[in-house]
Amino acid sequence: MAAPFVSGIVGMMRYEQPAMNCYQIKNLMITGADQRAVLSGKVKSSARVNAYNGVTLAKTTAVDPFKPGYLMSVSPHDRGLASSLASRGGGCGTIGVVGREFWRGVSFQDKLRQIIVVLSLILLPVFVVRSLRKPETGRHQRRFERYQINSSVSFKIGDQELTGSVRTISVGGSDLNTDALIEQGSTLTMVIASPDGKSRIEVQGHIVWSQEQKRYGIAFDNVTDAVRSQIEGWSASLQKAS
Repeated sequence: MAAPFVSGIVGMMRYEQPAMNCYQIKNLMITGADQRAVLSGKVKSSARVNAYNGVTLAKTTAVDPFKPGYLMSVSPHDRGLASSLASRGGGCGTIGVVGREFWRGVSFQDKLRQIIVVLSLILLPVFVVRSLRKPETGRHQRRFERYQINSSVSFKIGDQELTGSVRTISVGGSDLNTDALIEQGSTLTMVIASPDGKSRIEVQGHIVWSQEQKRYGIAFDNVTDAVRSQIEGWSASLQKAS
């Protein structure tokens, strides 16, 4: 658990001094750490990080551009490399040097082959998940068939009464076209006219999507059998919506 705490403190220090390099931040963090006898021999600094001291030192210390050099001769097949570097306190920059040593003397074809293998292992789970996932089209995502309609609608949100139009409808919902701005998730009561204007239905619903704050998607709530029957009757004379 030490790593995320240390990383968070480093982030706060870099926020205060963005130009400060990692070597100086490391030294300031160790300088501001609290010495603890119980940590002696267990961690290199024998101390516990102190976020307040670290951030304060980052604010008040001048930026030092110095970076120590690294002269290393390592084998990419040495399994004891990490332990030896840890005992020497390699610090920031070690990874870059090890990486350069690892690729030294390797042909371009071998580099390319290893990169392809690594990328394949990384991407393999993605392809497996995508292949197992069932394809979903707009038709499969809808529970009910939608039909084209061009009807007027009056609706009420709270104490506000507004008007608009409906261009598609199903027994599960409809669209709503209006100049009013409505928040997604809002609940409303709608009175929708039939295609011939001779009858109306009243239904409650809520906003589930919007397009440019002009067209909204409504999901009906608790549709009664009478309302369902009326919508199904209207649909008999309507064309299916794409």
